[in-house]
Amino acid sequence: MNKEKSYNDFKKRVVYQLGKYKMEKFPELPDGCYNSISLNYVLPKSNFKDNLMPEVVINDDAIKYHRYANHLNSSQMMCINFFYPIRNDMILVEMLNRYLDLKLDDSASIIKSEFEYTPDGQTRTNFDFYLELSNGMKFYMEIKYTENGFGSVSFDSNYPDRYEREWSKFYSDQVKNSIHLKDISSEDFYKNYQINRNLAYIKNDLDYVVFIYPFDNTALYDSNYQGKKLHQVEIKNFFQIDWHELCDMTLEITKGTNFYRHYLEFKEKYLSY
Repeated sequence: MNKEKSYNDFKKRVVYQLGKYKMEKFPELPDGCYNSISLNYVLPKSNFKDNLMPEVVINDDAIKYHRYANHLNSSQMMCINFFYPIRNDMILVEMLNRYLDLKLDDSASIIKSEFEYTPDGQTRTNFDFYLELSNGMKFYMEIKYTENGFGSVSFDSNYPDRYEREWSKFYSDQVKNSIHLKDISSEDFYKNYQINRNLAYIKNDLDYVVFIYPFDNTALYDSNYQGKKLHQVEIKNFFQIDWHELCDMTLEITKGTNFYRHYLEFKEKYLSY
């Protein structure tokens, strides 16, 4: 099976499951639209907050929601639904400690957690979820679900000057201070734009970049990065986590807690395709 067919089969299975989930949970709601096409895995725009699971109660101005937050396959809403209940709980630290083998002691605690985090007030890079611990560890997280790849920029695009300006204003300084991208050219940076703008934030041994996505999404798993498939890339403090494995571990850790039922429903909604 080629990569494109494999990805298409994956997405069909996901949106079919999400359509069933919508029908079961919101039978009274009509289907939402995308490009004037009615889709059974999309909520009406006015009901986008129904995409948040019951355990997720957020103040109206706490998070800037994406344009397609009403789509049940929104990776932003998936991220919020997973991390929000445990965003300040030591269960999250235990989960990262186990999965990433961080060898943390009991003194490490959460001092900051934020969705749509923009470091240093910069406007061109934001992270789906950011976590900072009392021992100085920082986790910059990129969350994906059904996306068909990571973003890149071609210099023969319609806006070449814009990207050169952004390189001069933002990214050239970022890569100078990074561990892995110090010598990268602007052209090579933009070839893997979305991946590199994340990796640029690994500046010392306490900085971690974490990509979370379903490994059966071959468009992501087999993405090309510097001549290798992404899942074959080994870079210090850069981790890739499979959604299925992470959810199963979270269910194991939360068993016997008030969070367990939430993550059972999370698995049903997003990962039972």
